[in-house]
Amino acid sequence: MKAISICRPLTGGIHSVFLSLRRALFLHEIELTWVSAGRSIARDTLAQATAEDLACGALIATETDDELSKAKALLGYFEAERSDVAIVHVLGGPMETNLVRYLPSRVRRILIVHNITVATYRAARSIRDHVHATVGVSPRIVADLIGSYGFPPAWTRSIPNAIDVPAFSSEPRNAGGPELRVLSLGRVEHGAKGVLWIPEIARKAAQAGANLVITIAGTGPDLPALKALFQKAGLHDRVRYLGSVARADVPRIMASHDVFLFPSVFEGFGLSLVEAMAAGCVPIASRIRGVTDAIVDAGQSGYLFPVGNSAVAAGHLVGLWRDRRLFSSLSSAAREAARRFDLPALSDSYFNLLQEVARSPREVAPPMQLANWRMSPYLRPGWRSLVPGSVKGALRMFRERL
Repeated sequence: MKAISICRPLTGGIHSVFLSLRRALFLHEIELTWVSAGRSIARDTLAQATAEDLACGALIATETDDELSKAKALLGYFEAERSDVAIVHVLGGPMETNLVRYLPSRVRRILIVHNITVATYRAARSIRDHVHATVGVSPRIVADLIGSYGFPPAWTRSIPNAIDVPAFSSEPRNAGGPELRVLSLGRVEHGAKGVLWIPEIARKAAQAGANLVITIAGTGPDLPALKALFQKAGLHDRVRYLGSVARADVPRIMASHDVFLFPSVFEGFGLSLVEAMAAGCVPIASRIRGVTDAIVDAGQSGYLFPVGNSAVAAGHLVGLWRDRRLFSSLSSAAREAARRFDLPALSDSYFNLLQEVARSPREVAPPMQLANWRMSPYLRPGWRSLVPGSVKGALRMFRERL
């Protein structure tokens, strides 16, 4: 069986998920590759991609950015490759998502939904009737899609993202010194990731006597503001900034820290959270219903705190700094909990779903004609795109705290 992932390559966490899924399906002798079209995408991809990225995908129609031309090229690629399955990531690009409505009837289509935002759900809804099965990467996503967007329960499954657990758990842990070593790794952006709360969390923990050193790994639009807040909190000498880090270096970085701080406002899963746990970091994460509480068993394999509540998060840091035996116990439990997300489990879940879809697919809407190409209204920016990010963040925080 051959499967093609329709997505813009190197798109945030989606690409990490693609690479994990590719390795997982390979265990069942299923080849998964990606395809993307367009001049701008090709330019950006070639500037950033590794040899591994390029070896498992194809850039086509690199001479144009015309939407219809790219769609035509992608449909031609599916015909030429005779692929059995198309996998579409709802955040992998509007045109790429819309293309699913035009794929040939013979191609089985699986939709993967990665986030819990209304915009994500609206985009998923745009192709609901054209996909044979939908995967939500957390229980929250599946519940929302079925309960609020009319997705069929029998063909909407919760399959968590997975990691290569041994790559993280086998990395030797650095014992460190008397400080509690705290890591934040990912996009430095507050609207979704809540990074601007980190200085306040650290300040409150330090005031309570905790001896912390903090590492910020990653880049993003809010990095200057984050640095300014650490400066204001008087903690600039306790922070180091690694900038962008290579995927190959992530296990080593995580193994050299004690705590993984994950203050997100919203997430669909939390891949870095699972990776850190596998490396023995104790997670202190925002409680996002049906997402982080499906990963972290609060008080057993780590801690959860209400979104934006810096006092509770700081209290957990202080407790871990004061009690190293507690830290060791939680670190071991975090490693064990992460094993649930190892690649073989993902491999079996997707393989079984592919077999079901191949044997007895559900009836879906007939393919639309390319001559009548049009974008679904659900894939166009709605009125919510006009709402300031700060307002969206406040509403999301309020919703999660409820």
